[in-house]
Amino acid sequence: QCGVTDNFTQFEDYFGNRNLNEKRALEIGNDILRYGNISTISTVREGSKLLVWDGQHVLMGCIATNSPVNYDVYDKVPDNVLTLKNKHTKQWTLSAFHQHFLRRKFPISLRVERFMVKSEDLLGKRIELTATLRMLGGAYSNKKYKSGDFKISHQEHANTMLEYLTDYKDWIRFPADSKFVQALSEVVKTDMYDHKIMKNKSYKAYGLINSPLRLEDTVRQIQECYNYGRRTENKVDFLFLCGYRNAR
Repeated sequence: QCGVTDNFTQFEDYFGNRNLNEKRALEIGNDILRYGNISTISTVREGSKLLVWDGQHVLMGCIATNSPVNYDVYDKVPDNVLTLKNKHTKQWTLSAFHQHFLRRKFPISLRVERFMVKSEDLLGKRIELTATLRMLGGAYSNKKYKSGDFKISHQEHANTMLEYLTDYKDWIRFPADSKFVQALSEVVKTDMYDHKIMKNKSYKAYGLINSPLRLEDTVRQIQECYNYGRRTENKVDFLFLCGYRNAR
């Protein structure tokens, strides 16, 4: 079924949809006034209401400019239609997926959120989602998280990282920075990192570990601090162990 209408009261947002960007919706509305409406919103019927699962910004643009909206009606869609529709698009950010999963009370996402809240309590700033997933999942996991395939397989490692980062809070300016957290996580996973050694070099950390750029650069800075003052035979090549085999 499809149609055109200016009766907007029959539409409601599909549960768990991403937050509306009012500026973007108004820009769409202005384009509709100028060029006409060439877009269609997708809905699914639930009782007397049509739930919008695609095209919420087009609908809001039509409402803002009092322009009729084109709509399609589906009798049924999968429960995870929002993630299926948007997992390969750029419109839905990683954060948008996370908020969607939280609204639907997915257990793994709730655990991820609790971990990030704890990181904010300990570090004064929340560790970002990409770094959190990398610690909890053991590898870069953004695509898996978006598709619903993410598993928490490295909880113990993540807990250890929080302990270490709490110490780094006293040594550097950015213990919760995403790139720094990811770099330190990779260093710790080599099993060659001894936090007691780094504690003894903590007085050098503020000068040697600066604002992170690339992960490789941050691993190098951690390595330089860790190896400071050590005999050559005792130095650890974290760059090589982390896979930066051509690093100099």
